[in-house]
Amino acid sequence: MTGTTQLRTALSDLGARIADHGSHAEQEALRQIAAWVRLLSPGAAEALLDPRSPEVVRSRAFDVAASRLVKELDEGAARQLSVQIAPAASPMLESVDSADGRALASVA
Repeated sequence: MTGTTQLRTALSDLGARIADHGSHAEQEALRQIAAWVRLLSPGAAEALLDPRSPEVVRSRAFDVAASRLVKELDEGAARQLSVQIAPAASPMLESVDSADGRALASVA
């Protein structure tokens, strides 16, 4: 998967999470996007970071930022941003198998 494809997928997933839970629930991801898009679209970056902006304004700023980032970032940068905005992995619990000392991971 190319970095741009990976970024499109990550942005689409983030957009769905924002639609479901609101932009305030995704503040860290929006901070990452704002940092990357600040020079390309400073108004969008500012709206993403302003907690007083109405949800519709922040949503539109996300759309503008996503479009610019997909168009402007090179493959390596796109891949890096997609990792930064991905949701945290499912919590993992590690336990030690006493028989052979191997660490086993199980989803909580």
